[in-house]
Amino acid sequence: GGGYPSSLMGTIAYIRQSFLDAGHYALAREVYSRNLAGMKRPAYDPFLEALVPYAKDGKPVVFQCNNAEDIKRASRIIDELKLNGILSQANEAWREASALKKSGAKLLVSLDFRPPNGSFFTSQGEDLRKKAEAEIYPSNPAALAKEGVAFGLTTFGLADAASAVRNVRTAIKLGLPEEAALRALTLVPARILGLDRQIGSLEPGKIANVILTKGPLFDEKTQVDKVFVDGAAWKF
Repeated sequence: GGGYPSSLMGTIAYIRQSFLDAGHYALAREVYSRNLAGMKRPAYDPFLEALVPYAKDGKPVVFQCNNAEDIKRASRIIDELKLNGILSQANEAWREASALKKSGAKLLVSLDFRPPNGSFFTSQGEDLRKKAEAEIYPSNPAALAKEGVAFGLTTFGLADAASAVRNVRTAIKLGLPEEAALRALTLVPARILGLDRQIGSLEPGKIANVILTKGPLFDEKTQVDKVFVDGAAWKF
């Protein structure tokens, strides 16, 4: 938009430099805390102050990855700066499945199965775009599960909740095991977000957010019978 960073290269450089600056800022603050009477107090920077918990203390940093190249860029930054990084959206993760499995990346895969802007599938005509939306991108979760890559499923990019349920069913039809789909909607994202001691599975002591259904969970004709929020029945 006319200012820095106005290019992809500039954006990556800005992200990297910001985290490096936050690390240096935190180090200067630590040194000063041990020498309160012996050195000048470091200048306060509200931007770096806010970034320190992510750069130094392990708070999760979420990278939105619109395509396979974004996944590679974010993975390099996470590895280089030793961040607690999460790759979100990632609907081209199947292209990098081997590398993601090797790295143990934390992966949140969107149920929005539209090809990203700039994708080959959006520039070769309407027929190929529709095929990509109906078959190629919905196969992403199944391909990752086949490779043994752990991932959570998210509604990132979807306009309504009904699309999420419908798209999970599509992913299952294209090879995603139902057990893997259930884990990707519950326990795996809870682990990725560091919340698995509270939610994500049915265990004593955890928060009881539970639904009871009439029929198999992912069947199109299945109806929700009861909903419990924090252990209390919810009327609907």
